[in-house]
Amino acid sequence: MYLAEERSKRGKSSIFENGKKGLRGSLLTIFFIFLLSISLIAGDFSLEEAVKTGLENNQELVQKYQEIKNLEREVASLEAGLDWTWKLNSNYGYVSERYTGNIYNPVAESMDSLAFTLDGGKITLKGLDINTHFSLTDYEPFSFENLDENYRFRLDVSKRLFPLLPTGAERSLLQLDGRINIARSDLALTKSRKEIDWLSAYLNLLRLEKRIEFNQVRYELARENLVSLEKQSGLGEAGKDQVLTAEMAVKEVELQARQVENTFLQAWEALRLDMGIGGELLLSEDSRYLRKFLDKADQINIEIGREERERLLQENNLQLRQIMLNKEYAEKELQWQQEEGKIKIDSSGNYNYDASLPDPYKGYWELSLGLSYEFYDSGEQKLALAGIESRIENLEREYTNSLARLMQELEGMYSQYELDKMGLEIKEISLERARLQAGLSKSQYENGLVTESRYREALLALEQTELDYQEALDKVRFDKLRIALYLGLY
Repeated sequence: MYLAEERSKRGKSSIFENGKKGLRGSLLTIFFIFLLSISLIAGDFSLEEAVKTGLENNQELVQKYQEIKNLEREVASLEAGLDWTWKLNSNYGYVSERYTGNIYNPVAESMDSLAFTLDGGKITLKGLDINTHFSLTDYEPFSFENLDENYRFRLDVSKRLFPLLPTGAERSLLQLDGRINIARSDLALTKSRKEIDWLSAYLNLLRLEKRIEFNQVRYELARENLVSLEKQSGLGEAGKDQVLTAEMAVKEVELQARQVENTFLQAWEALRLDMGIGGELLLSEDSRYLRKFLDKADQINIEIGREERERLLQENNLQLRQIMLNKEYAEKELQWQQEEGKIKIDSSGNYNYDASLPDPYKGYWELSLGLSYEFYDSGEQKLALAGIESRIENLEREYTNSLARLMQELEGMYSQYELDKMGLEIKEISLERARLQAGLSKSQYENGLVTESRYREALLALEQTELDYQEALDKVRFDKLRIALYLGLY
């Protein structure tokens, strides 16, 4: 741009000379310190690397990662409770010498024994309860003789046959599966939202950085005007009022520059903290990641009818999906409660084996079938059904109200989008006008009709108008992105 070339030709000598004249609070000193701080902040940390780091370090995302891990641990813990459990016990016993037998044939003896037991159990997801018990006794410890005659085994199995309803574990796993799906969708949505917010903040920093450069040029022009008027005042060609007005203009530029600098530093610090990066971030409009992101934003189409917007909300909005998930589970609960009924049939069986018994009697098995009928429950079943039905009705109302509220919010977003598009059209007209004025000013300057300062002011006005247009375009782009994210299109 012309301003950059002009600054390169003129250099900073005139500004440093003015600074040396002792003007307190010189804007140049402010800019010099500020630009030095930027040089310390800027580095090889690209935007893409910063976003990648932010997706790993952002506190909100870290919490959502942890929520998913906690839910997965709950599932693992529940599944572990359905698996086999085993317990091994051992016991050594000793009895001192004592009389045994009978009074006609008394015998004094002592004895000891070593016993081992192994217990195992498992409850399957479908409610089959399995338990085993194995015991082994060595009556002459560590001799390991006759062990095949001193062990016992028992297997117990039980299950409800009617009604066949999901077990508590099945119901818990069903709920956890839905919660995990919602949590993962929420994580993906938050990551997309963060990326949009970070790119918006990054572009804002680029625009603020440009405004800092403009303020530097404005300061140069204001100082030059002040110096010129001071010389004219000394010759009697300018009044005191003109000089004071020029001094006030310099001070106003200094104030605006400080405000922009503070805004930049605060925006930079907020972005750095939210992304969780160490400090260095390279600000560049030539970032390939940024260009790819903006191209993607330009390709998104949100110009759709109200019915399609409502359909997308119902399909993708997490709040509505959560309500529907709760409603579907409540409907399953209602069905289970209705099937619970009054009649229950339970079955059980066991097998026993005792190696110490004679061969024909070593092993035997038992089967049982139980039938129960609850002919009076004090209205408990009816109350339970009414409670679930009431919950379903409340969820239906909540869904309807939430959908209406979300549609209202969406309409507000679309209204703002349309307003920002109108603002962009105005900025586009302003830009075209500024270009015409800059061209006219250039022609006048080349013909000696206006001073160099007036020409530079026209060029500065053009660049500021170009920046205003870019900011308006940014606003429209990010309006589109946030609407697309709201609808599940991003």
